[in-house]
Amino acid sequence: MIDVEPHPTTTKEVPRAVSSVHDRHSNDVDLAPPRAGLPLGVVLGITISALVTLVLGGLTGLQLHREGRRELAARNGLLAESLAPVAAEIEQSESLDEILQHLRSNASAEISRGRSDFNLILRDGDGRVVGAGVTVAATLPTTKSLQAQMPVRSALLAGGRGTLTARQGDSSFAAEMASRRRVAWIDIGITVLAIIICVQLTIYVLVTRPLNHLLTSIHKVELGYPAMLRQGDIARELRWLAWRFHLMSAKLTNSAR
Repeated sequence: MIDVEPHPTTTKEVPRAVSSVHDRHSNDVDLAPPRAGLPLGVVLGITISALVTLVLGGLTGLQLHREGRRELAARNGLLAESLAPVAAEIEQSESLDEILQHLRSNASAEISRGRSDFNLILRDGDGRVVGAGVTVAATLPTTKSLQAQMPVRSALLAGGRGTLTARQGDSSFAAEMASRRRVAWIDIGITVLAIIICVQLTIYVLVTRPLNHLLTSIHKVELGYPAMLRQGDIARELRWLAWRFHLMSAKLTNSAR
């Protein structure tokens, strides 16, 4: 009788590299993504609101700058028109004392009307100051002031001609423009707030709510229950995603059965 030795059973060993890759892949699948960060709806709302604020703020600032330049030009024009009677009086004067008297009287009249920083300056053809309505020291130009000039002709001036200048501080003008800016920024704030509310509601209805329902449906499928995403009035991409997800859920259910 011949004894036959049983053939030893051979087992294939799985390479360690493949096993480690498989284990790492399993760990990556089981590992949930970090929950840090803002929701999509909040990020979209903040981004859209910031863009709208920048656009509205830039356009409003540009519009206020243009309005300020137009208003300044208009006030300078009105100031120039007020010089016409004074220039006529200077040209008709017979002495320098009479010219100085006209300058003082007209400056005093303007100051009595509430323009406390108003002044008239007369220069001859050589650019030298002949006289001023208030004081010679007040003839120095300021960084912020309204100014208008008008040429005059008189034999009493060097070169037979001169320049009549009216200056007025722009404190009232600056206060008015600051008030306009405050009102404009308040309007921008109210507009941005209304846009934020509308954008957040729209994002919640069209994006956040369908995505939350999709996540709930995915969780149901993970637990072994079939799930179907409601269609409703949502974005075209989300409707397509809902149909694909429902098809996948139905196939998984049929396969399990």
